[in-house]
Amino acid sequence: MEYDGSVCVHNWVTQFQNIGKIYNLDDGCLHMLLIAKLKESAQRWLHANTTRILESTDQLCKQLIMSFGVKMSKGELRSAFQKREWRSEEKFAAYFEDKMMLANGINIDLEELLENIIEGIPVPALRNQARIQCFSEPMQVLRAFSEVRLQSTSLIIARQNASLKEVQLRRICVAPTATQKDTSPRSA
Repeated sequence: MEYDGSVCVHNWVTQFQNIGKIYNLDDGCLHMLLIAKLKESAQRWLHANTTRILESTDQLCKQLIMSFGVKMSKGELRSAFQKREWRSEEKFAAYFEDKMMLANGINIDLEELLENIIEGIPVPALRNQARIQCFSEPMQVLRAFSEVRLQSTSLIIARQNASLKEVQLRRICVAPTATQKDTSPRSA
């Protein structure tokens, strides 16, 4: 769980502080852990000021947030939350966790959270199946879809094109030609 400065630091700082609480680390151990886990641009930031390394862990966390925190308005966070969809190249759990992290930044009730998680499922049949299940907790959705995989869009298009060509070939093979007209005598 290293931090390199390439993404918003808020979640990383929260996780870092939670690890300190779980293991009951004193400030000296936390300070050492913080310094060891900063990499690349975050590490350069730490050493850019010669006295910064001497500051308390809490103060360093606050400065990290000021330097690497991405500040989005509640409207921007809500928009990102609503636009986030499950992509074919990712597992449902990755989509779910990303959606939950976005929800943490906005005030959203449980019903709206569930609705938006389900709305982010791009396949209408799966979305309808999720609605039919009447989930009452987000973790129920995660459990239900954890083994479901989306087909890639290119694979779906390739299958549709193959089916279309097959239908067109059948029409060509079945359609009567001018030489195949019925020439048998008709009974009166």
